[in-house]
Amino acid sequence: MKKILHIGGRVLLATGLLCLLLAACCYSSLSHFRRHAAIASGTVIDMVSNRDAGNLIYAPVITFQDHQGCRHTYISGSFAPPANYSIGEQVNVYFDPESPAETAQLGGVNLHLYAMVLLYLGLLAGCLGALALAYERWGWGMPVRGRFSRADPQTGKAGKPASRSSRKHAYCSL
Repeated sequence: MKKILHIGGRVLLATGLLCLLLAACCYSSLSHFRRHAAIASGTVIDMVSNRDAGNLIYAPVITFQDHQGCRHTYISGSFAPPANYSIGEQVNVYFDPESPAETAQLGGVNLHLYAMVLLYLGLLAGCLGALALAYERWGWGMPVRGRFSRADPQTGKAGKPASRSSRKHAYCSL
């Protein structure tokens, strides 16, 4: 059991740290992109559908104009079972002015969704790993060793020492 806790705790702790590192990199990259990206108002012109496990999922097709007047069409990569957007809806589009069509992204929470998921997974895995390692190392109680004697049920006074076969370790919980 101790070996399982030791190995499992280390794996969970390492996984948690890796997820936290990836979340930080993802957030940093997205924040850098948003600081340097141009913003344009786009219009949802269509919805594309796809099948995922038998269910229909939808993603918006957006058209927007860059600052030089060129019109671009962008198909979002974020599919959802109910359509999150309606045709004709205005949305903010973030893009790199050097390559608008290839770098377009919708604004809002979905830009940072991956970073948030990685952050929460990292925190969960890291905490579980730390708890497993702490339990493996210290346990939930401290063992108390000593000689125990039987008490007389009538008087409550200690009698003769307990036989060797009936001695057990007692645990003192904190």
